[in-house]
Amino acid sequence: MSIEAKLTDSNWRRVFFEAVSHKRFADRAYFAFSFGSNEPVVSKLPDFQQLREYGEKYRVGILAVFMDLDRHRNLCESVGNCLPELSLDNVRVEEVWPAVSDPVPSATRERFIREVLDIGSTQQLYEFGR
Repeated sequence: MSIEAKLTDSNWRRVFFEAVSHKRFADRAYFAFSFGSNEPVVSKLPDFQQLREYGEKYRVGILAVFMDLDRHRNLCESVGNCLPELSLDNVRVEEVWPAVSDPVPSATRERFIREVLDIGSTQQLYEFGR
């Protein structure tokens, strides 16, 4: 599984395809974004219906990470600086659309890890992204 996570839903139509591209190496792919709202209701998201249509058409799951308006503003303003602490206690993750499982052959996944990510050992794999 892979998740393409963005700070906001701005330009989602463009950045959504980064999640679509993950399907070449991941069985499931999600597009996730944070959203500031004191009333976390998925159906009230801007472009709610279009988000679901994209998810269905491209077989990519969509996650909205709701947080209160002040926390979201602090998160967006802190880019490049120290990001505020987030936990499941102060956010609410809602699935806008489920990810569809499309099995990827292990040889394809391994080739991507070695050739694209330039990871040659198990230790490098575990340390990737830190």
